[in-house]
Amino acid sequence: MIHQTAKEEIIRLHDFFVEWMTGAVDQSNEEFARFANNMSDDFYIVAPSGQLTQRESLVTGLHSTYNQRPKLRIWIENVVVRHQLDEAIVATYEEWQAFEGKTTARLSTVIFTQDDSVPNGLLWRCVHETWLPADKVGE
Repeated sequence: MIHQTAKEEIIRLHDFFVEWMTGAVDQSNEEFARFANNMSDDFYIVAPSGQLTQRESLVTGLHSTYNQRPKLRIWIENVVVRHQLDEAIVATYEEWQAFEGKTTARLSTVIFTQDDSVPNGLLWRCVHETWLPADKVGE
């Protein structure tokens, strides 16, 4: 059950990224809240480059990408729930992106906490990403 919920939440959020960056949804606070309200106040992400970004900077940065990548594709593969400890869930997934003729892929680890006030009941706490090897991506 929790595996399916985590998978749905990961896909839902990345579908929003595509909809936002391609301009497929209205540029409204209500639409953007689909992302912002699912990140804990202390959320952070570590990019494949090693750069750590706190929630506030991530939210501001993503908001400015509205309709900036009209041909972006993102898809998720291989979601695995690795641990569930009380209210915390640790999962890994592959995030694939295609944009302007280039495909990239990263392995991401996410920590959720269960929270009934957000869709799917999972609040994003942190994400750590690393590039998948080029031979796996096919470059």
